[in-house]
Amino acid sequence: LKLQFLYLIVGVSAPAGQGLCGGAYPHTCLMSGGACRAVRQGERFAAPAAVTLHSADFDFAAHAEAAAVQLAALPAGGGCGGADDAASWEKHYVRHRGRHFPMKNYLLAAFPELEGVLRAGDGEATEEEKDPKRRKTDSLPTDESARPPPPRPVLLECGCGTGSALLPLLAAGTAADVYAFDISATAVAQLEQHDVYKQFKTTHGDAAARAFTWDLAAPAPTALDGVACDYVLLLFTLSAVPPGKMAEAMELLAGQLRPGGLLFLRDYGVYDHAQMRFHEKHPGDVATTAAGRHVYRRGDGTQSYFFDKDEVAALAAAAGLRVVRNEYHCVTNVNRKNQQRMRKVFVNAVLRRPL
Repeated sequence: LKLQFLYLIVGVSAPAGQGLCGGAYPHTCLMSGGACRAVRQGERFAAPAAVTLHSADFDFAAHAEAAAVQLAALPAGGGCGGADDAASWEKHYVRHRGRHFPMKNYLLAAFPELEGVLRAGDGEATEEEKDPKRRKTDSLPTDESARPPPPRPVLLECGCGTGSALLPLLAAGTAADVYAFDISATAVAQLEQHDVYKQFKTTHGDAAARAFTWDLAAPAPTALDGVACDYVLLLFTLSAVPPGKMAEAMELLAGQLRPGGLLFLRDYGVYDHAQMRFHEKHPGDVATTAAGRHVYRRGDGTQSYFFDKDEVAALAAAAGLRVVRNEYHCVTNVNRKNQQRMRKVFVNAVLRRPL
């Protein structure tokens, strides 16, 4: 690949100890001179409370000012053209079949509001909870203590891949029923075969977790008919949607939220190391939209895009969502092989559907 997926992991640190999967996990960040040295975690899980998120390794304003000058001097690109499609992502996951990407153990640090999907000590569901058709509805308990528990919240993950975001939440103990989709059938199948996913379904029932194949740029799938979500995860997925379809995708997801529901967006930010590298090393893989924004094509045909905060805010407003938080996370990664420092920029936003 012209652009490897080696640095998608953000700066996180966790003390040495025992992972939720039963294996030891190492210290994953060595802070030195403001740099965060990231180590791929792969299959390893870390307890949410043990993870520290690094988001201010450098000042974004100063970095953006220098990067804008540098970007203006680099080739603008000849135009890669074409819409991102399922075939490119399917080939991507087939190529990496059997390999899990680094677990996003940092999610609760990036989005503390996700604490609402966790419930410590959640026990095994009853047979009636596993099968809603068996729930008794002919009478309601008069004793307050005997009333049934409130309905479980609903979490939807968009572009779930092989489960690098969803699986840590399931392993940590989630109180939510989950829906997850990806454009790649191979990725969805790998998620469904993971032991953590299968154990979650065994504990809470088949209806508690549903994964399916769907393209976010396509019309709404029947799998989401009548589903009202409390939480939506949109992590490194909107950047894979053709720019002309992004607003429509955001509007669709806003419509899946309950009033008061939250959408968590994390994606690549402007002036990220990878964006600069595209212009410097692979200008032929850069196209410019009618709005003057750049769209990038990786060596395997998959699309990449880099957002600024104003663009995220505009997409949210057009979809009828209110911004709770919208910020840049700036992380310095160090390539352990050549000691090259890479300034990574992410947009990290929490959006709410009004009541």
